[in-house]
Amino acid sequence: MERFASENVSTISLTRLLSHAMIALVNGTISLFLLAQRDTRQLDHTVSLIFLLGGESSMFQVRLATPDDIDTLVQLRLVFLQELGTLPPDSQRERFAKATDAYIREKLLNGEFLAWVAESEGRILGTSGLVFFGRPPVKENFSGQEAYIMNMYTCPEYRGQGIATALLREILLRVKQTGGRRIWLHTTEAGKPLYEKTGFVSSTSEMELLW
Repeated sequence: MERFASENVSTISLTRLLSHAMIALVNGTISLFLLAQRDTRQLDHTVSLIFLLGGESSMFQVRLATPDDIDTLVQLRLVFLQELGTLPPDSQRERFAKATDAYIREKLLNGEFLAWVAESEGRILGTSGLVFFGRPPVKENFSGQEAYIMNMYTCPEYRGQGIATALLREILLRVKQTGGRRIWLHTTEAGKPLYEKTGFVSSTSEMELLW
């Protein structure tokens, strides 16, 4: 137990944490993670979770992304969009990459965009992103605050290891700390089971106009 606590990456002093270990079965993979009671004044800090990669001796940890991760976040978003078939044509790719870099760099630094990464031995294996925005209150959400999940991506060779589940868990914890009552996203057919088992339901009430 002490081995895992010492590897926990956090700006919160360990003396402020009352933690215990818990074993969970995630997508057929046994994962070890720390549950901690956080000082409520330190909600902007995230306690990294340490997981065992399925069937291997190596581990991955989930942590908030930092400015040092921006280049990798941009690269993985481009790879993600390439897989989806929604990347702009070659003639626009350089401009698109620069626009993506500018967005992530600005919004990550000012806190408007949050990202988590799953990392093992210095390599980022998967990412997720979160943006908040406000609307007038509705009967289901008096706060009016909503969260949108984006950039949920795991490198192909590490899929099925519980990485996306771990990233989603951190997102849900963060949103629930804010008092927001609605989280939404766009997903692929392959990604639907991940969200459905967490309680997400499909909605067809939205329309959009693009130009």
